[in-house]
Amino acid sequence: MKRESFEGIIFEPCCGRGAISKVLEEFGYKVHASDIRDIEEIVGEKGKDVYLIKTASDNIVTNPPYSQLGKILEHLSKIYTRKRHFY
Repeated sequence: MKRESFEGIIFEPCCGRGAISKVLEEFGYKVHASDIRDIEEIVGEKGKDVYLIKTASDNIVTNPPYSQLGKILEHLSKIYTRKRHFY
């Protein structure tokens, strides 16, 4: 976070337990987090399929499942307006 800054809302569509989202929030960013899984440990919106998201986000920061990496990155590359970071 010392080398990166964001303007606007950050979207984390594969949030899991919130490792990325929590750090971003600690640095004062507004984060919208979601995950396709619908289990208690998910910190954001549960049961949200990344492929059904069509609305543009200012920034996208995520660490998608490796098994779907290419497909998810291709989809997300079409719906951001400022920055994207995939880890």
